[in-house]
Amino acid sequence: MKHPAEMETPPRPAPSPLAGEGRGEGGGRSVITDAPPLSSSPAQGGGGLSGAGFTLIELLVVVAVLSATALAAFGLIAEDRAQVRMDDTRVRLGILRRATVGVDAPAYGGEMRLSGFVADNGRLPEAIVDLLKPPEGYARQTDTPAPNPPKLATTLDNKCFPVGSVNTLPPDTPLLLKGHRGHYLAGATHNDVFRDGWGNFGDEDNTAGDTADKRNFGWQVGSVIIDDAPLPDSLAITSLGADNMVGKATNMAAEEEVGTEIRPQDWLVPLKGWKVTLTNKSGRDLIFSSDFPPAADSGELGVTLLVFENSSEDTANSIPDGGRWRQLRSAVNSCAGESSLVADASCEFSFTETLTCGGGTIDARVPLGRHLVLLTLDNQSPPDPGASGKPDLRRLRATVDFHPGALQPELRWEIR
Repeated sequence: MKHPAEMETPPRPAPSPLAGEGRGEGGGRSVITDAPPLSSSPAQGGGGLSGAGFTLIELLVVVAVLSATALAAFGLIAEDRAQVRMDDTRVRLGILRRATVGVDAPAYGGEMRLSGFVADNGRLPEAIVDLLKPPEGYARQTDTPAPNPPKLATTLDNKCFPVGSVNTLPPDTPLLLKGHRGHYLAGATHNDVFRDGWGNFGDEDNTAGDTADKRNFGWQVGSVIIDDAPLPDSLAITSLGADNMVGKATNMAAEEEVGTEIRPQDWLVPLKGWKVTLTNKSGRDLIFSSDFPPAADSGELGVTLLVFENSSEDTANSIPDGGRWRQLRSAVNSCAGESSLVADASCEFSFTETLTCGGGTIDARVPLGRHLVLLTLDNQSPPDPGASGKPDLRRLRATVDFHPGALQPELRWEIR
């Protein structure tokens, strides 16, 4: 009988590879003893494979956040596009203003340049289409000979326009290039259409039988309104904004109306205080009754400013096709009552705030532009040619440029 210590112990079974046994790099065995279970039940407190996904609520939250971001981005883009259209409308308003009254500031080294509809036609346009083509009956600069050469009438109506017979000026009198130039928006239109930045249309009928859109291309055109009343000699051009309606339906800035105003002081220049100086540089005294024929005395002499205004025929108001010349005569003559103009002495012919014509009184103002100045007699005729050895006063004429907000032009004549 063997001793218990000597009894054989049964051999242990070899560990299964599934229990985590493996071989290391040296060919030995390694055992993983703390590997987590492959799965566990909720009852055992494990998360399980089901905890690795998203719940429906989480997905809805993500979709909501992305939608809000997209809406915010779309709103910013929409506001940016609206601002671009608004800026484009303001640029187009500036183009319309320059086409009407020219450049407000000096150009080319401080020199003032005349340009625009008013400088050529002596009046404001009645519609946007007038900036693209001349209204029916208007004189054009392309006419040959020059349209409506200036003439002097012995009788004027109450607005200083000629009535009845006229006196033709000497052949060598300088003619001004007046009349419609054809296209004051050249390069800025598309198919001869000029709309605001929103592309608005207008469709109201007018008395001429044309739609408002054909005349103004969606712009609102009229007079400047002051205290609910139209301001004479003014022009207002307005864009109705994104909604193309008067007023704002909402608080959106894009629906705001924007426009430009041309008031009288923007294109009409007062003549008050403007004077022309006539100096005797002939070296001898000049007798008014003999050296200034056919003047009987110095009081008959004056200065006439000829101002062109284009027009279409209006028989009811005696307005012809092709325009006419307004005659504005100086009101003050510093030499009145003198019998002679001594050597090196001067006469000054000046204008006052108002002028009297045909029994009526008008404001002494001229449109911006270039105008013709002549020495004339009381009957609005130029002096006769001087006799041999005497000055030819018909040569006392000049062109002068008037600019709003600028100094009045200086004009000095010398008799030699």
